[in-house]
Amino acid sequence: MNLNNPFHLPLAFTGLEWTVVLCAALTLWHALLRFREGDTFHLFVWACVFCYGVTMELLSYRFFPAYAHARFTVMFDGQKLPLYITGIYPLLIYSAIAATARLGLSRAAEPFVVAFATVLVDAPWDILNEPIGWWSWSATDPIVRTRWLGVPMTNFLWHVAFDGSAAFLTRLVHPTASRGRRIFLAAPLVGFATIVVGIIAFIPYHLVHRLGVPDQWSVAVVVTACALVFALARRGHPRLPIPRATDRLLLAIPLLFEGFLMVVLLAGRIRDAHALAAGVIAIGAVCFYLYTCRRPSHQAVPNG
Repeated sequence: MNLNNPFHLPLAFTGLEWTVVLCAALTLWHALLRFREGDTFHLFVWACVFCYGVTMELLSYRFFPAYAHARFTVMFDGQKLPLYITGIYPLLIYSAIAATARLGLSRAAEPFVVAFATVLVDAPWDILNEPIGWWSWSATDPIVRTRWLGVPMTNFLWHVAFDGSAAFLTRLVHPTASRGRRIFLAAPLVGFATIVVGIIAFIPYHLVHRLGVPDQWSVAVVVTACALVFALARRGHPRLPIPRATDRLLLAIPLLFEGFLMVVLLAGRIRDAHALAAGVIAIGAVCFYLYTCRRPSHQAVPNG
């Protein structure tokens, strides 16, 4: 572990650290509240997502060196892994799974909607990175060469493939893993399996890319498909009743994260296409959570 003086870092860096850590803590609090109410699914999801995030980051630095983080207050793995990054995965994926679970979707539709939610919440952060510099992308790696406002197009596809895989696997494995201590023993396995399934889900991109299909078209088709599933999938009732207090806690997570990004945007006086795109997508992310938190929560359907 390496420590860097936070007073020597830009305010946007320390602000990001504190905001992400706070949001990650809120996701854990949300999961623990649900656990106290007799719901083991959310705590299982949190543990799986956290294990997946840590494993993914450590493997990426060794086998996919297409990006490098800037220095933050607390760094691990030879100044490669900022502490706050371990909280990004629960912030994005756990909150998306928890929100989407309120819609009572089928197992086939749920991963696509989770992926859509994570892309919405993550995109403003990615877009603002180019003018701020929280991390840097490789200038030579062909996988991240095609970009939109400084964001590799494959980054959006990565979220769809891997975050959707996390949603699919946690829902699939939970009925078996929820008995006794297996909920914690299974989390590292599901976290690693998410990477394996995500890699498999990414294969179609490589195939169409070799055929000469531009990355922009791949992203447009995949994200549009996720949005259509969200718009058209049949809604049901949550598998377990959801108290209003946890609704408000769930909604606070994207509000805090997107609110911080908008403060950075305004304080940095960013006025170009980055600002417009980040602002519009951030509003869409908050609207997604507003919609899910207004869904009826007094009924439930059996787990399955």
